[in-house]
Amino acid sequence: SLSICETLSRWRSALHFRAVGGLVAPFGGILARAPQPGPISNPENMAPWVARRACAHLATDINLKLMRQMASWAFASEPGFSTHDGRSNYLAGLKEVTTPAFFAAGAADGIVIPDSVRAAFDAWGGEASEFRIFGRNHGDSVDYGHGDLLLGVHARDEVFPRIRDWLLRQDDPLEGDEGPATSP
Repeated sequence: SLSICETLSRWRSALHFRAVGGLVAPFGGILARAPQPGPISNPENMAPWVARRACAHLATDINLKLMRQMASWAFASEPGFSTHDGRSNYLAGLKEVTTPAFFAAGAADGIVIPDSVRAAFDAWGGEASEFRIFGRNHGDSVDYGHGDLLLGVHARDEVFPRIRDWLLRQDDPLEGDEGPATSP
């Protein structure tokens, strides 16, 4: 039995998701409502027309080296995100970052699971950072998947205001800066 990395190494130079996305786009509304292993989006939170457009316009080809690197992250025995050669661990380097960041995770995200987002948040060096899982157990109307964090029916009312409020809390004018100019 071949490992996922060995299987991927037998493919050509890239995985051609753009072509596949174009082929399935007309069926995107139906596919968005179909059960999915490790949801890309929560079917009850995606409008069919949005799912069709996402299939047509958001899919992109992925270089095979990058795909192998991402597969090694998914199937690693130890959590971490390393460079393709394994010499540098991105997760370990996050402690050096001082910029605040908002870490959003979908409770039903099967692509970037909440525990992975939490690990990045815990490693992050920025003091004003915030971690939030979007889902029913956290006061939201649905359990968010990956794509519906931004494209979902309820994102405008549940996700966007949280991000906006966090951004506004970061808006601390520099000393001597009076903030944005106002017109009379």
